Amino acid sequence: MYVAKRLILCIVAAAAVMSTAVYAAELTANASLTSNYVFRGFTQSDNGPALQGGIDYTPANGLYAGAWASTLDCPVNQYCFGSGNGKGGGLEVDLYGGYSLKLANNWGFDLGYIMYEYTDSNLDANREVYLGARYQGFSLTYYNGNDTTPGAGNYGYLDFKVKVELPEKFYLIGHYGMLNRKHGADINDISFGVARSFKEIWDTDLSLSVTSEDYTNKEKFFLTATKHFDLK
Repeated sequence: MYVAKRLILCIVAAAAVMSTAVYAAELTANASLTSNYVFRGFTQSDNGPALQGGIDYTPANGLYAGAWASTLDCPVNQYCFGSGNGKGGGLEVDLYGGYSLKLANNWGFDLGYIMYEYTDSNLDANREVYLGARYQGFSLTYYNGNDTTPGAGNYGYLDFKVKVELPEKFYLIGHYGMLNRKHGADINDISFGVARSFKEIWDTDLSLSVTSEDYTNKEKFFLTATKHFDLK
């Protein structure tokens, strides 16, 4: 399965490079400051702030590729995505690529591959293949992961999101996720919040996240401000 995932990534990357000679492309970037980096219900910054940023390349043919990074402070004896319940810091760097298909009537589908890398040698990389569907403000995505932590095994994560437009450029955002691990009980997480867009350049959102894991079921409020850049 690991070889197949690497093959998918290579095919996507090669196709994206070849497409540049034929299709117009869009290059965008983003930078964020969040009061708490929460990923799938778990803090990745020990309930403290994090700096984040990324860049995305989107040819007009539906292929896409990108990179995203965040500062980290994985707490001891708590689940952190790459930590195996150990202390970790430095940077998380995500590399991803895929294909997005847009259909009539606001339907769309995504197929992609993502690599989670870490500058701290105490943290272990993860690999995921994902398949998703979206309709208007709703999306459902399934991730199949290869946890490189020794003995951890594969896992699956189901991610459901909803975004409802409100007056004055406000949005109501919600999320439900379910982590199914080969070793260990399933974990559910829920988050909801309010977001606002400013001239399609700035986004801010205030969210609350709750997870079913016993040692971290304390509610987490976090505020995130994101600025978008058009680089084309």
